[in-house]
Amino acid sequence: MAWPALAHAQSLELRSAYNRFFQLYDQGQYQEAIPFAEKALRLIEQEFGPNHPNTATLLSFLAAIYSDQGHYAEAEPLYKKALTISEKIVGPAHPDLVPILNNLSALYHNQGRYAEAEPLRKSALAIAEKALGAEHPDTARILNNLGAQYRLEGRYAEAEPLLRRSLAITEKALGPKDVHVALALANLGNIFLDQRRYVKAETYYRQSLAIWEEAPGPEQLLMTETLNDLGKIYRVQGKYDEAEALHKRALKIAERDFWSDNPWVAFSLTGLGKLYQAQGDYAQAESLLKSSLVIWEKNNRPDEIAHNVNNLAELYRTQGRYAEAEPLYMRALTIREKAFGSEHPHLTAGLQSYAAFLRETGRIDEAVKMEARAQAIRSKISEVNTQK
Repeated sequence: MAWPALAHAQSLELRSAYNRFFQLYDQGQYQEAIPFAEKALRLIEQEFGPNHPNTATLLSFLAAIYSDQGHYAEAEPLYKKALTISEKIVGPAHPDLVPILNNLSALYHNQGRYAEAEPLRKSALAIAEKALGAEHPDTARILNNLGAQYRLEGRYAEAEPLLRRSLAITEKALGPKDVHVALALANLGNIFLDQRRYVKAETYYRQSLAIWEEAPGPEQLLMTETLNDLGKIYRVQGKYDEAEALHKRALKIAERDFWSDNPWVAFSLTGLGKLYQAQGDYAQAESLLKSSLVIWEKNNRPDEIAHNVNNLAELYRTQGRYAEAEPLYMRALTIREKAFGSEHPHLTAGLQSYAAFLRETGRIDEAVKMEARAQAIRSKISEVNTQK
């Protein structure tokens, strides 16, 4: 990694702390790096003042550490401060702002705070198009991120053209075998997977995987998501052997290339767990889903925690273990409500699955209330999207 230069620093103590931070950061020793970043920040502000490019740079890297570990409350004010400093230095429309805007929008995205992420992504896009050009790879990446966000919101009609434009720009600028092309293809596949258009989704995933197969080892880590998504298609289609091979391959890559409790491992464990559930191997499924949940709890990702709690509830419902299932349905909803609010789109799937449980256990009136609440959220989202 090429570390950003520490411009004009005179203090040897500052240089030492700054360089040591980036050494540890580059080695992935994030917790050990934090005290050096905090010391360097204090010394930078003493030597240069609070509104200096060096301060903004270090704030952004420290925020990235917190964000990568799921400590969003710690990361957010650091990104905001870095953005404010940078705007004062270069103005509100300078391309130097794009990385900070992207990182802050990603932080909101990971928390399901899409309404806050969207204007930041659009600001980054406007700056990139004006400063770098409409056909620049950085412009394509922002289009890709915005399209991926719209897809998660169910705004497929808006997402698809953005992702197709991103794909076209990336292929032209970087060539058809670049890993960013693989990412764009996978994101297009996700749109069709969500809509259960499995044949089309598989086509995009296969094209994406063909590129990943030739990528350097560490970059293949990003391939695991596509392997798991393709495995999901095969599970739904009853192609269990093919699905298992894909999930196991994804798990092997994730465990080889990163730490053992990283999100890519969790995604693979969940895929395998749901596959074994579909095959009736409930004990194996339960073990894997619980292991996945532990990882998500360590990574502090509320939506994924809730999703995996809900997966366990569904597993217990399938086995008729209703007394164990119901508290998990309720816990999943509580997690999402606390993290995202009571009318967020992330709640709809949990409300629907809990309603199905209530119907199965003969509690029809309660089920109807849950279904009505899920429909009210969907209707509100549809109304907002129509206005946009």
